[in-house]
Amino acid sequence: MPAAKPETRGAKPLPPAKKVGLEIDPDSLETRHGELVEVAKAEAKIQALASNIGYVGALDTDSLWTSVEFRQRRSVEDILAMGRGLLLIKEQTPHGEFEQQCEQRGIHPRAARRLMGVALKFTKTDTMSVLKAAGSQAKVLELTLLEDEELEALEAGDTAAGITLDDVERMSASQLRATIREARADIAAKDERNQKLTEAVERAKEAESKAKRLWKSSTPDQRQAALEQKVLAAKIAVIADIGHEGGGLVQAFIELAAHSEESTIDCSVFMGNVLGELLTAIRVVRDEYEYGFAIPAVADGGA
Repeated sequence: MPAAKPETRGAKPLPPAKKVGLEIDPDSLETRHGELVEVAKAEAKIQALASNIGYVGALDTDSLWTSVEFRQRRSVEDILAMGRGLLLIKEQTPHGEFEQQCEQRGIHPRAARRLMGVALKFTKTDTMSVLKAAGSQAKVLELTLLEDEELEALEAGDTAAGITLDDVERMSASQLRATIREARADIAAKDERNQKLTEAVERAKEAESKAKRLWKSSTPDQRQAALEQKVLAAKIAVIADIGHEGGGLVQAFIELAAHSEESTIDCSVFMGNVLGELLTAIRVVRDEYEYGFAIPAVADGGA
């Protein structure tokens, strides 16, 4: 006997089932994933910075600001911790907001930059002895002017930038600043002198090289004229050294003769010997090198 068919007269279709839970948008899911990846990267960067500067503690900005403000009221041993905290805060703060947050907490942005510089400077090297010798926040800030090698030298007991570890302990902050800056100025002046000397040497080399190139390309007549000018320049220099009344050898002779007459000490032999040596030097130029020319009698002084 066939099965009875279900009664379908008057039946209405069922409404569509309602969706339960949030509808997932693939594009939104991908965007959210990207945001999480960026957050993870930022957190990793903060962790790396904390490790590099030797920071241990909470990394959220609220905790870090609390630490910085607390240590701001304490003594100098917390200057490194303040700088580290500020570095980590700056790393996490949107561009342009860090200085505003500093000012809201009574920290001048320039002071914040110096504190961060201290943290970076004194984290790189073992400088506990230097920090201990400084003994004050003001002196530690002045020591940031030194290079890493100079801080290491101080730590080792050597002299750097004109100061020793004893000087760091003995001097006031203003004295320390003045000594370091004076040493810096001396080094800068020396570097400038060396730079000018180097430039002068380079210019001389270039001039010599240029002269050699011109010499090679010049004609015999041009070379002759150039060499005669060189001789004339040397002659002028000699005549200038011989001088006249008021300068040079002539003036020296006048003063010696006047003293000789006043003191009755005879200097004629001495002066004759000097002139004789000069004349001999001239004759050496004429005779010893065998140039084959004669000096006119009137110019030779009868020689």
